[in-house]
Amino acid sequence: VGISVDNFIIVSAEHSTLDGAKSACLTTIQQSIINSVAVNITSSEQSYDAMMNNGYGESITHSYESRVETIAARLPFIQGITLDKAEIYWKKLYDKSDKTYKYEVHAKYPFSSMERRALVDQYNAIEKEKSDKFQEIKDAFSTFTEVEYITRAMNDLKALYEYFMDQNRKADVKALMENYRKCYSAISIVPQHTDLGEIVFYLNLEGRRMVTSRRPNIKSEYATQIECSPIEDNLYRITYNYENCLPEDDNKIDISYHFANNAVARHTFYFDVAKDTIEVVP
Repeated sequence: VGISVDNFIIVSAEHSTLDGAKSACLTTIQQSIINSVAVNITSSEQSYDAMMNNGYGESITHSYESRVETIAARLPFIQGITLDKAEIYWKKLYDKSDKTYKYEVHAKYPFSSMERRALVDQYNAIEKEKSDKFQEIKDAFSTFTEVEYITRAMNDLKALYEYFMDQNRKADVKALMENYRKCYSAISIVPQHTDLGEIVFYLNLEGRRMVTSRRPNIKSEYATQIECSPIEDNLYRITYNYENCLPEDDNKIDISYHFANNAVARHTFYFDVAKDTIEVVP
């Protein structure tokens, strides 16, 4: 007790109960392991914050180490630390002055340099997984064709923003989140083919045909039996009955898709039953 021993962590704690003293020892052991790992991680990853050093290097370093410890604490290895692996020595002490008892616990926990290296490697593996995930979402920005992917990408990016410790990568994630968020408002309804009784259209985003599981809101004052269904090539077909539509009526079909962030894609199709034609008004 009170000395440094290679491949072991030795800690002590006092508490009014034996379980309380053991719990305090366990917390100290976990923090010691996290600090040990954080030192290794900080030494190799500190460059992330190098650009932020504007005369406040020390505070930045401490902030960085704090974030590293937070991430390291989530690792499965840390979660699996128990006193079952430790040698325990405890004493029950009586204080005559106030006639109370307290427990003094000493714990010797095995923690080799090999185990420390394994934990650092575990962290680095998670780092690679997170970085690869970000790159995947970034690459998909110009290729995805499913509207629902925007929500999934945003959720994944929020998790990455919480995970990343350095401000450079946080800024990259935040910028990409904003670009994905703007996609909802950029989606438009584009006519592909129109005939009296039938409309074929697609959802457009930056020249790409999009698909969605959302059902459109379709309204018409005079047309009846309106149905919408997806067809090939990421197109959608609307069919309707116009037998009860009169030439003097305002014959039109309003289509709208409601997406997240209150974004709405709208389009109105006018048709002329007298001319047996349909007119598309941008």
